[in-house]
Amino acid sequence: MHWLRVVYNLAILISALVAAGAQALSDDRIVPNKPILLLSNSELGQANVFLATSQSLLSNYPSAEVHYASFPSISGAVSAASHRVSTSAGARPITFHPLNGTTYVDKIAEQGFQVRDLPHRPGLLGAATALKNAATLLLPWTGPEHVDIYEDIRRVIESVDPGLVVVDSMFAPAHDAVLQTQVKHVVLAPNSMRDFIFTEQPQGEALWKFPVMGSAFPYPLPWHLIPSNFLIWARMFSTIISSFYFGRINELTAYRKSHGIQDPVDLLHPIMDTSTMLVASSPQIEYPMVIPPNVLPCGPIVSQPEPLSAVDPDLASWLASCPTVLVNLGSHAEYDFEKVQRFARLAIYVLARSDVQVLWKIDRSTADFPSDVLHGLEHDITHRRLRIVDWIPGDVSSLLDSGRIICAVHHGGASSFHESLAAGVPQVVLPIWLDTYDYAVQAEWLGVGVWGNRGNAPLVHEDELTDAVLKVICDHEEGRSIRQKAKEVAAGFSRPGRDVAAEYIFRALRSEENQFTSSGRDTTVRDEL
Repeated sequence: MHWLRVVYNLAILISALVAAGAQALSDDRIVPNKPILLLSNSELGQANVFLATSQSLLSNYPSAEVHYASFPSISGAVSAASHRVSTSAGARPITFHPLNGTTYVDKIAEQGFQVRDLPHRPGLLGAATALKNAATLLLPWTGPEHVDIYEDIRRVIESVDPGLVVVDSMFAPAHDAVLQTQVKHVVLAPNSMRDFIFTEQPQGEALWKFPVMGSAFPYPLPWHLIPSNFLIWARMFSTIISSFYFGRINELTAYRKSHGIQDPVDLLHPIMDTSTMLVASSPQIEYPMVIPPNVLPCGPIVSQPEPLSAVDPDLASWLASCPTVLVNLGSHAEYDFEKVQRFARLAIYVLARSDVQVLWKIDRSTADFPSDVLHGLEHDITHRRLRIVDWIPGDVSSLLDSGRIICAVHHGGASSFHESLAAGVPQVVLPIWLDTYDYAVQAEWLGVGVWGNRGNAPLVHEDELTDAVLKVICDHEEGRSIRQKAKEVAAGFSRPGRDVAAEYIFRALRSEENQFTSSGRDTTVRDEL
């Protein structure tokens, strides 16, 4: 199953990058000898779990010295997360180390790829088509660029001399750096646990039992979809194997070897073999599967929200007046003229057929937002039942944790899915590519939400979307069941995932030496949580 593992590990990079135990004992607060270094991509989809975990480290272990290395574009978010917690906890601020090089998103844009080019239909043809440019999307940096970033990360590691490195599951140059320097490390990932361990399942279950990413097939796979599932795997295999032997992955491997990096470009598996992986998921929300001993499910890893009343008192007062539907499609979902019109009609229909209010987050400076698109909504805007904002103050979690959001409409990103789960908020998911389809299917499988564009994905139709929202918010048996199930799932998380991850990291830092099993995996601290 080695090649199957390679192929799937490579596939999860596309979605992740395009597009995020017991109470600590008092002796855990002893000052550790060496700092913790966090290494992540700068895209928030990956970095949000690092920001949340860093906040927990500062809050719960103020003696810890935390450093963060990434591209400069995320420095503001790191500074804000650090300032918010360190000033109240008495911890020292996070030290940020800017990395040289081009970010992932900027690099794929240089090569002609735009977010609007990435959405695809679900199913066999859609998922297979999405892999057409897999190699470029997976590894956008050239050999010299990759090695330059790798060497810059090595410089930071040598300068900081960390006792433990926490590395982004999807940051390939950082993988090379921690493996080559043999520094003690753990891996942190915002994704579903299944993305990393499907290929570890017995009897080849990845092929015949679990739906492949982007297919939107149900779990467990019905017999008639097994051939399609297998064909998507075959498409992945042929695309990646071609690049391994003849394309950019082959070129990258050769260049890395010429600079002393001998490990193959397997991207995830070598680093999983030598570390514990912390994932922002838990068995209670995943399909039943065998969890390898080096994988620690933390539960949703989301930032500790500030009270909304402190962040935006006016918005908090408005939310308190009525149950609210939140429409927030995330930074990767682009609005064209037709999409703006469809969401405006959604607001009209939902407001006319229910007693809720609607909060619609849309950046009108980048969307095709004509002045007359709100025709028919003037009364609701005047009477404050519809509120349109260009950005959400603070964290989305501040809204979700307010207790006033009755339904969250989002695009199905890992962060949005887990934030809603953690807050106990029912969701309407509008997937557009790869793993967003997986989260739409998972929301329905869990009973906590509805796939809101099943008949039109990756597009949206206002009639189908309105029916999905009303199904969640209306006072009938199905709606009550969804809302109750969302609360039950949230109640099942005994601790915030950020605290579980932070405690593992701090305990691993304080252990005097790596404690590996015969397979090379660090499990001692994991077993204590």
